[in-house]
Amino acid sequence: MVSTETMLLILTIISTVAAIYFGVKAANRDDKQDSEGKAIEMAKISVKLDGIADDIHNVQSEIKEVKNQMQDDHDKLIGVDKSLKSLWSEFNKHRDVPIDPADE
Repeated sequence: MVSTETMLLILTIISTVAAIYFGVKAANRDDKQDSEGKAIEMAKISVKLDGIADDIHNVQSEIKEVKNQMQDDHDKLIGVDKSLKSLWSEFNKHRDVPIDPADE
């Protein structure tokens, strides 16, 4: 018959091997779950970054539109300024001319 000490040694070896096996198995399962979690998180981040990129593109388009509108307004202002200078020049030419009440 097998001695008690041998039985204890065999049981210790079996339990140690089982603990190592189940520990490795649990670690692999945790690594797989971590990998899946990281993949899901990265997908969410990617979607958010795409949304931010779209928003930036929209803002850039709006800025271009505002710049174009400002240029149009600037061009119109230059025309108004020229007209005002012309009218002011005409006004200055006729400022010293007496108004004849008979002409009215």
